[in-house]
Amino acid sequence: MGHLLRQRIRVYGRVQGVGYRPFVCRLALSLNLTGFIKNTKDCVHIEVEGAEADVDRFSLQLSSDAPCQAKIDYLESTSVALENDATFEILSSIENGSDFGEIPPDIAVCSSCLDEVLDPNNRRYRYALNSCAQCGPRYSIIDALPYDRSNTSMHQFSLCSACQREYQDPENRRFHAQTISCHECGPRLSFLDHAGDLVVQDCDALAQTVEALRSGAIVAVKSVGGFQLCVDARSDAAVLELRRRKERKSKPLAVMYATISAVKDECCVSEQEEKILCAAERPIVLVKLKSQQLSKFLAPGLSWLGVMLPTMPLHYLLLQELEFPIVVTSANISDQPIISDENLAFSQLRGIADYFLTHNREISWPIDDSVVRVVCGRKLILRRARGYAPGYFKVSNLRAGILGSGGYLKNTISYSDNNLLCLGPYIGDLVTPEARDRHELQVKKITRKRESAITYAADLHPNFIATAHFQPKISQENIQHHVAHIVSCLVDNELLPPILGVAWDGAGFGDDGSLWGGEFIKISMNSWRRVAHMRGFLLPGGVQAFKEPCRAAVGLLYEIYGDDLFLNSNLMPLGEFSPLEKTNLLQMFQRNIQTYYTTSVGRIFDAFSALLGICQRVTYEGEAAAMLESLAHKALVPRTYACTLTKSLNEMLVVDWEPVLKQVLIDLENGHDLAEIAAGIHIALAHAIVSVASELREFRVALSGGCFQNAYLTQAVVSSLELGGFSPFWHERIPPNDGGLAVGQSVWASWSAQ
Repeated sequence: MGHLLRQRIRVYGRVQGVGYRPFVCRLALSLNLTGFIKNTKDCVHIEVEGAEADVDRFSLQLSSDAPCQAKIDYLESTSVALENDATFEILSSIENGSDFGEIPPDIAVCSSCLDEVLDPNNRRYRYALNSCAQCGPRYSIIDALPYDRSNTSMHQFSLCSACQREYQDPENRRFHAQTISCHECGPRLSFLDHAGDLVVQDCDALAQTVEALRSGAIVAVKSVGGFQLCVDARSDAAVLELRRRKERKSKPLAVMYATISAVKDECCVSEQEEKILCAAERPIVLVKLKSQQLSKFLAPGLSWLGVMLPTMPLHYLLLQELEFPIVVTSANISDQPIISDENLAFSQLRGIADYFLTHNREISWPIDDSVVRVVCGRKLILRRARGYAPGYFKVSNLRAGILGSGGYLKNTISYSDNNLLCLGPYIGDLVTPEARDRHELQVKKITRKRESAITYAADLHPNFIATAHFQPKISQENIQHHVAHIVSCLVDNELLPPILGVAWDGAGFGDDGSLWGGEFIKISMNSWRRVAHMRGFLLPGGVQAFKEPCRAAVGLLYEIYGDDLFLNSNLMPLGEFSPLEKTNLLQMFQRNIQTYYTTSVGRIFDAFSALLGICQRVTYEGEAAAMLESLAHKALVPRTYACTLTKSLNEMLVVDWEPVLKQVLIDLENGHDLAEIAAGIHIALAHAIVSVASELREFRVALSGGCFQNAYLTQAVVSSLELGGFSPFWHERIPPNDGGLAVGQSVWASWSAQ
């Protein structure tokens, strides 16, 4: 038999909730090895005994053949004394460890489980909540680690004898599957009327939901991470009624299709987009719409649509019967988080939903759908939520116990421990008390309630809720907004400083008290320096200027023409204001009352959108810029514009947009194609980045901030930099928008202290 050996192995990474223990058990038994495996709070603990060659082979296959959803960070292995076990088995989990194991994300239903649901001869036929060790809910149902059924919301469902046999059979794919259930022993569906009164259950609930959707009704469906509002995506009347009831005037609505072939029939889908749509994460993916079959009110003013495939058997069963796509959007009141509790759903959605399709598996942690876009040929996560969250990133020189509290918009939080950074799921805008409560709950979830031992890294802006919320009670470091953006890009690309960072967004508090947003910042390992910025201008009207791009346009024009601007009322943005409003605007500028000085590229995009007559007032954040980008994609030959570089009194480089603005006004006067003008504006801004990098002789350039959600801009910047011999880095796994701020906050608080 050869030399016998016993190895103690600890495996760290995403190894709980992904079928790793059953995989290890089967592997050991196939190699005639004995021992055990068990979960701890932060890893899986393995002891394996047998012939040395077999133990070596076992150790290699722990990583190479691991389940597809597992992610092995590292292994620790030591030799220990032989114990002569009789077999290899899965032992009960233990509670020791650092309490910072990786919480697995929710996984879409696998093909094997779906086949069972669609097979009339299978005992799980039409079971809407089917799952196994390789798929199903994870984060949304976990109450604590280790990941065992007793620590999930499935603990209330006792296994029937058939499920128990599967759970105990090493050859079954449900061997130690914590979410195992069936019609007999698992959660049940219920269909309820608008008041929350039960109508029918189980398969009849599915049938009633199908009839309701066919009739044009709005149905609130309880999905993996919360309730979703669903309507017929082909019906203008149904979509408009949903918008009216939800008070969502024009913000895009996502559409769910039954199959990838159905998506490709109505949308332009690249090979990369198809791969992302079909992946286990099942995000919403932004694709170009080509069909006229869907309602024109799904994404007004945009040339793309957010589409997704089913995430759970419930969705497949509905779409199979309906034979048409449905709108799937978070069920919530405007500006509030997604609803996951039935009682809250019945009370808050009573005026929105006509019916409810729910189930009695509790959602421990609500979570939205993720949103992804393909930019420069690779995946860009715009909203990191179901399927991708929590996310874990290895970061060099990272201190433990730092919580990044995120920003005011698109809030997420992060937490550091042992060179591992955890990024929590998207929470949303911290506009309402409910959203702020969700933020505080996420802090407790991610940090395992160890708030007293935490350093909080927050935004520099003193009035950000995520900053002010913790200020009175704990250790806090305030991080400049755009530094955090750039550092998040470094983490995403596994880079260390020094580097030139370009941070372009809507607004962030600068260390001079103004609103930055068009920044070039040199990042070193423990310091940063603003080396260039866009030319600034005044935004009139305070917060109102962020909702009315016409005000940004007036501010841009006033920077050039001064008081003379108001002698010419022919320009489109000025036409949006009454004579009295124009008088008030002039006084705001002259007296510097209710104005913000800003360098924001986001507001520059707003201004040009208004100047081109595309969008004068927005109903959601980023609407004007998105419409301008959508128009740019339609251009055949962009107009040629160019910014110039000047220097400020302190020798800082300034990107001057005035030549672009003046030429755009001439082109508008001469009736040039609006799409070509929009494209030219994007390209001029992209070339400005190359000019600054060339002037500073910085050859590594990191791109971050909400403006780099813009695929047209990002593609132009990356192409221009590469053509000029520079090395551009942009986001992929971490959102470039404020959803990535928390990462930069945690990491910079650590790096800057060294």
